[in-house]
Amino acid sequence: MPEAVVALGQAKRVVGRLRFESDGRRQYSHFEYDRAWLQADDSFQLAPGLPLQAGGFFTSGRDDRRNALHNSFQDAAPDSGGRALITRALGGGLTEFDYLTQSDDRTRQGALRFLDDSFQPLSRLSPPVPRLVELEQLRKLTHQFEIDPDSVEEDILNLAGVSGSLGGARPKASIAGEGQLWIAKFTSRDDRRAVERAEVATLKLAARCGLMVPEARLELANGDSPVALI
Repeated sequence: MPEAVVALGQAKRVVGRLRFESDGRRQYSHFEYDRAWLQADDSFQLAPGLPLQAGGFFTSGRDDRRNALHNSFQDAAPDSGGRALITRALGGGLTEFDYLTQSDDRTRQGALRFLDDSFQPLSRLSPPVPRLVELEQLRKLTHQFEIDPDSVEEDILNLAGVSGSLGGARPKASIAGEGQLWIAKFTSRDDRRAVERAEVATLKLAARCGLMVPEARLELANGDSPVALI
């Protein structure tokens, strides 16, 4: 039975343990809070369906395989874009637990981490996080993957590693620059116009209205395929 230590942030503070089971037809999981977490004054429940109490919480993917994980863990797993990359990199027959734990834990969105008993990431897809100077090459790879996945076979492990943990269906990747981590969002081949221009403009407009939004800017903007850095 595969399992993972569920921990919080860079400190790797243990929250509980997630266990997973699959019999080929059905997938299901069991989560249990760690006793120390339950007793801590600053603990909190991970989701309304996971109240702070002793005992296990089961969920089954009988009707929908994604329901084999509780919602808070589903949210930490990749969506269709990342799943396609991970499937291409690791092959078919992957479970919901595989998609969750094979996403690069260093760039995973959110506070939860999924570790082995030595508190190391379970993912085999952990290439170096690309730098801003590699942005143009990364854009080319994501476009090539959309057009012909076979054409990036040599780079698929790296591409899945830097892109697989991000949600959504659109092509994107994690990238390092200026001392922080960015999400690079790429124009899709199916776009009729550069959506990234509108997204960055909308974020800047929201900031001018006084809303709290992340820093955002366009890179490689001279052309039909700009990249939004957020």
